[in-house]
Amino acid sequence: MKSLTITTLLSLIVSLMVPCVPFLLEIGSELRCKQQRGYCSFGRCVPPARPIGRCTGQTICCRGLWG
Repeated sequence: MKSLTITTLLSLIVSLMVPCVPFLLEIGSELRCKQQRGYCSFGRCVPPARPIGRCTGQTICCRGLWG
C-alpha cells in the first residue's frame, strides 16, 4: 500500500515538473550566451555581430567582432 502511494506521489511531482523544463533550458541558454560574451537578439544579429548560437527558439545569440 505504501509503495502505491509513493509511486503516485512521484508521478505527480514529475508531471508537474515537465512543463517547466523548456523554460529552464531557455534560461540556461541565455546564461551560456552571456558567458560567451554574447547577447540575445530577436530575429537576426545586427552587423558587424555574428551568430554564435541560440538563446531560445526565437532569439539568436550574437557576438560582436571585438566582443
